[in-house]
Amino acid sequence: FVKRSIAQQLIALRFLALLQSPKDLQQLDKILKTKGINTADAQQFGEKLALNLGDKLAEKITAAYSNKIVVLNPSSMGDKISDLVAKGFPAKIVDMHENFFKDEIDIAILKINVANLPTVNLGDSNTIGTGNKIYVFGFPSSGQFNPSDILEPTFTQGTVNGIKDSKTKTFKVFQTDAKVSTGSSGGPVFNSAGEAVGIVTFATSAKDVGDAFAFAIPIYLVRDMLNGKNIAVKESIFVKSLKGGLLHSQNNRCQKAIQDFNAVKQTNKDFPVDKYIRSYVDKCNALISSGQSIDTVFAEFAKNPKLVALSGPHIYYDLSKKARAAVRAFYYSGYFFYLINRYVLGVGSMLQGGNFVIKRTALEAIGGAAFS
Repeated sequence: FVKRSIAQQLIALRFLALLQSPKDLQQLDKILKTKGINTADAQQFGEKLALNLGDKLAEKITAAYSNKIVVLNPSSMGDKISDLVAKGFPAKIVDMHENFFKDEIDIAILKINVANLPTVNLGDSNTIGTGNKIYVFGFPSSGQFNPSDILEPTFTQGTVNGIKDSKTKTFKVFQTDAKVSTGSSGGPVFNSAGEAVGIVTFATSAKDVGDAFAFAIPIYLVRDMLNGKNIAVKESIFVKSLKGGLLHSQNNRCQKAIQDFNAVKQTNKDFPVDKYIRSYVDKCNALISSGQSIDTVFAEFAKNPKLVALSGPHIYYDLSKKARAAVRAFYYSGYFFYLINRYVLGVGSMLQGGNFVIKRTALEAIGGAAFS
């Protein structure tokens, strides 16, 4: 991206002159015409010069990649950029696409030696189509008023307006009208499921072309690089606990939700989440105080009068992957026969799972033995 930005600035050259305004351009074009030089030829020459200079400068910039790289720590406090950098996480380059200027694949993989980091799930960029809603996460410089703003992300939304060929026609790029400003390059593009499906690369200028659009490369290019380095993409404990807390809160299982939220806060204290989960915790505490939290089996039955039975999970995490696959296949086949029995043959239902809790009246209704 740095390399292309340099070329885009140099592209304004007209026969070795750096122009600052359209007026300068018009004036230089007049001079070129008086000397018998075609402005199109001058532009072509300037573009070639710009690209060549961009290549030379980018080579020098690439050589500097071995210098210190720091990922800012979101819990850092400071009034100066230097303070934030000093408290950041040292990072190293695991892999990078060195031909990024020519093929527009602006990707690098960085590693920081910190455990239990937040993660994002990688989605399927092949499912993205024109008209889909997307969300962009970034750190635009235009949204920074003081050094601490660097740590506060900007979240925007928009629509995929088109899917275009890259310059090399080797992959597709997404065009979106989501607000993207300078500094957001490299930020993830999410689908409605919260999965990363692209990475922002560059944006057009509304001043130059009338409408501002951002462009993103598909996430499968990132996945290919990760696979090439045998890097597995796994959901972290931090995110699992956060998702669990949100799900339990949504279903009013508040004691479990608060346990999960507390686990998030303890997992990695460099990533404070209090301000993001406070409203969910407050809601759960209110439900617990009023007795409306569903934290027991009896509360579950009380919530839904039509509920007949509860069963334990059928995923056994302490088994091997093959054993878990076999268990899952068994239960899926059982569910298939349940659908046949109930909706085709109309002869009854089936309960699956580990431990069971069955409503007594329901058991008696199907001929079960009465007990006291």
